[in-house]
Amino acid sequence: MLLTRYAYQRLQSTPGFEVGPEPELSIFVFRYTDVEGDVDEFNRRLVEALRRDGTIFLTSTMIDNVYMLRFAILSYRTHIDTIDLAIDVIRREANKLKMTKACRKANDG
Repeated sequence: MLLTRYAYQRLQSTPGFEVGPEPELSIFVFRYTDVEGDVDEFNRRLVEALRRDGTIFLTSTMIDNVYMLRFAILSYRTHIDTIDLAIDVIRREANKLKMTKACRKANDG
């Protein structure tokens, strides 16, 4: 539970990310919102990018017709450095997607 709160607070304080309700167990939801256009579609692409990267595995869900990513900390072997790595990977992939989208827009315009 402490690691879940830690991860929640880290993402909550990271620019561009929106988190759902404070976690009561070992799962919370979040999404990246600092994008032009369809936020849900961006987050779908983010989940796909994270799966391709393979460092971490996240699932997704729809809450009130809003696409959200789920951060689940279920293994007793998980440590704070694992959480930090996961958040770094999420941020890196979100930034890469954002840059890719910006480059495409610049080339189209």
